[in-house]
Amino acid sequence: TTNAKKLLTLLKDKENKIKRILEEEPQRYEYFYKEVKKLIKKEKPDLIIVGGDTVLTSWNDICTKQFCEFMEKFDIPWAPIFGNHDYEGRADKAKLAEIYESYDNCLFKSGPEGMDGMGNYIINLTRDNKPVYTLFMLDDGMFRVVDHEITYGGVGKNQIKWYEWAVKGIADENGGQTVPNLAFMHVPVPEYKEQKDNFKMGLRLEETTCATVNDGFFDSFKSHGRTHMYAGHDHNNNFISEKDGIELNYMTKSSYNCYFSFKALGATELTLDKDNNINEKIIDF
Repeated sequence: TTNAKKLLTLLKDKENKIKRILEEEPQRYEYFYKEVKKLIKKEKPDLIIVGGDTVLTSWNDICTKQFCEFMEKFDIPWAPIFGNHDYEGRADKAKLAEIYESYDNCLFKSGPEGMDGMGNYIINLTRDNKPVYTLFMLDDGMFRVVDHEITYGGVGKNQIKWYEWAVKGIADENGGQTVPNLAFMHVPVPEYKEQKDNFKMGLRLEETTCATVNDGFFDSFKSHGRTHMYAGHDHNNNFISEKDGIELNYMTKSSYNCYFSFKALGATELTLDKDNNINEKIIDF
């Protein structure tokens, strides 16, 4: 639980390597940290969301620790989710989760056992000790085989059941009143593919890549106090859009590694006003 009024989302998607062997792109490596440090000091967020693919390297455990140590210096709560590349190294998700959970300001939790993904957890934003928003942090960056083809995992059926159970449980603790909720995941749900134009802000510079099977998270979200959904994965998209009364949004990519566009590089900022309305802003590097 946190009293955060300003949330900063950082979609890192960074090919992060040990500094001593990072000879091919040292300027990008240093420039990312310089820009993020400057951004955080200027905006002074109460909570920072890291949208997945924090590392892409064989030495993923060492580089995850390196990133955690960088984030801890700000003494601001921060909440990462896994992407589809973080665990493509010598350390599996369990080890990376252990690393995240060892840092004081990191809110990451491994989440329930026996459920798809690792890192399904909840953050309640409160005002005057009452929840005003619930943030569902979801790990949908796995892969699965469908009709003999490999596809992204997406938000699975058991994750959806957990989400519905948690929404009801939080409502029961809140006098029966459903608390509005936001969902953060790395891979977008298939409904993102339908969002082509008329964006509130931001850009679509590439097609949406997602699971080929739709397990129904958007429909469940729509009927359970939902307000906003945020995804990453597609580096060159950072649009803010609406479908059926729900905001379907991309976080903005924050690094210069892998592929990127200077037109969609920076961060997405969410601010709660005194009436608990969410105001969004895209901050360019």
